Amino acid sequence: MNDVILCDFDGTIVKIDTAEYVLEELAEGDWKTLDQRLDSGEISLEDCMGRQFGMVTASRKRIIDTLDSVVETRPGFSDLIEHCRSKRIPFIIASAGLDFYIRHFLARNGLKNEIDIVAPRVRVTRNGVKFEFPKLRYPSSVSFKDDLVRQHRSAGRTVVYIGDGTTDFNAARISDHPFAVAGSKLAGLLNENRIPHDEFTDFRTVVDTLKNLE
Repeated sequence: MNDVILCDFDGTIVKIDTAEYVLEELAEGDWKTLDQRLDSGEISLEDCMGRQFGMVTASRKRIIDTLDSVVETRPGFSDLIEHCRSKRIPFIIASAGLDFYIRHFLARNGLKNEIDIVAPRVRVTRNGVKFEFPKLRYPSSVSFKDDLVRQHRSAGRTVVYIGDGTTDFNAARISDHPFAVAGSKLAGLLNENRIPHDEFTDFRTVVDTLKNLE
């Protein structure tokens, strides 16, 4: 089987958007207006994240402690990882969020060496949190997420994409099999554009669907 699963983190693997929660709790400035400009297509994901997190001057430890108090894993995540193990399907997290928190989350759940992460390189500085996004390989790519889908498809792999947000849309729509969290912005966009997909609230639903596709 030559499949790969690409999965968003915020709002998908975990129930909350960790980046948004950090901004809500720790940002000093009007970060919400930038979200609106991102959703309207006025600014890029990279520009939005960079400007928003320039408003966060908290330490890495404070950010981790703030998130650990509220982060809850979506049901069935361990079942999905076990399915990938048994079928030898690579599972890759594709996230525009905080890479150091994702690594902390994986280590806390005993998955430190099992899951690859493609995400911006994040530095926590006295002048805010800085993001260095992965370089794009394809001129047609909107962000590193759909660029990643193109990379794997060009290598002959069947790509499953799982997400929940506006920034997942371009990746989901060109994947071979998109999954969207039910009721999410991604689900709405896929429905609006009549793009076939499956919706879920529990990852066990994703596992059942993948088994039926075999």
